[in-house]
Amino acid sequence: MGNYSFEKKELTAGQEFSFEKEVPQQQIKQVTLGLGWDPAIEGKEIDLDANATLLRADGSVADMVFFNHQKSECGSIYSTGDDLTGQNSVDGDDEQIVVDLEKVPANIQSIVFSVTSYSGQPFSEVKRSYTRIVDTTDRKNVELANIELKGASTGIISSKLVRENNSWKFVAINKEITAKTVQDVNNALNLIAV
Repeated sequence: MGNYSFEKKELTAGQEFSFEKEVPQQQIKQVTLGLGWDPAIEGKEIDLDANATLLRADGSVADMVFFNHQKSECGSIYSTGDDLTGQNSVDGDDEQIVVDLEKVPANIQSIVFSVTSYSGQPFSEVKRSYTRIVDTTDRKNVELANIELKGASTGIISSKLVRENNSWKFVAINKEITAKTVQDVNNALNLIAV
């Protein structure tokens, strides 16, 4: 099945994108979360990290994918690698997390995506940063939704994938937190409902 035409959605906090409702003719089996950024001041390196936290229905953490653990134990989610500067873009993305939706274990209810500033700069020092979700089933590469990341914090819970009937939906969260690592994000998830 070839590419299909779709006008990507620019999502803000609370908006969602249902695979089942928005692209019912497509079976989306694999999606990629792309993270891209440009440091604000030339020569000043900023190390952002894309993270994924796999949550059970009760909200407990089952697994996570980040720069130091690049593949989930179940093998359904993996990171393409760690970009330390925001200079290594592929299709504009500096880091990517690939999710094989059919392999995600049944006990996983949601996958929370976050971005943390490992080098400690707030997002206000980044010229431009975003996360986007792309249908990469059979290498289609159709961009479905995009979220611009802004704020004075060092961490942002950007979005999540949530099971919906026999499919999934992508929900924009865009919540600022103080975080340098995915462990900081997981601690925040225990305190806030996303």
